[in-house]
This record gives sequence, C-alpha cells and structure tokens, in this order.
Amino acid sequence: GILNEGTLSLTEVSVSGNQAEYEGGGIYSKDGTLNLNRVTVSDNSAGSLGGAIASRKDLSAASVYLNNVTLSGNSAGDSGGAIDAVRRVRGSRGFGCARARA
Repeated sequence: GILNEGTLSLTEVSVSGNQAEYEGGGIYSKDGTLNLNRVTVSDNSAGSLGGAIASRKDLSAASVYLNNVTLSGNSAGDSGGAIDAVRRVRGSRGFGCARARA
C-alpha cells in the first residue's frame, strides 16, 4: 500500500491487492492531503479501519478529494471498508466494499 504524510496526488493509476494490519490497506494518508483523479482502488484490506483508504490528521482537517474514483472489493475488520476518514471526504463514490466485521 501507500503511506502519505504530506500531499499526494495520483492520476490514472490502480492501487490493488494490498493488506494492512490496522489501517489503510490501499492508502493510509496520515496528517496529509490526498488527491485522487481517475484512480481505481480495489481488492485491498485492513485489519481494522479503511480497507481502501484511511485518512487521519491530529490537529486540523485531513482532506481526501476524489474525482472519477472507483472503489471496489475492499474490506476492513471494523469499519470503513472503502474509506475511513476522521475529517472530510469530497466527491466520494464507492461500490462493493464491505465495512462490517464478519
């Protein structure tokens, strides 16, 4: 998977087949801004939160901006099979992502 600790912009890529023990199977954005444009995030898993994407920021708003993004087949053990974000997500659309414990 991908760890972002600043500003990350991805365009026309696929993030798939990743696993995380706790958070952010595909992408873990910690204290940062994440911009995804025409990206597929699929078949990722996290043991706890955010199978596709987990976003955290300690003091101010962490941001996730999605434009024409496909979220598919992602799962998380606790919550946020597709996205688990503490602050804000804009432009999100996701399909086929489990978010509950089995």
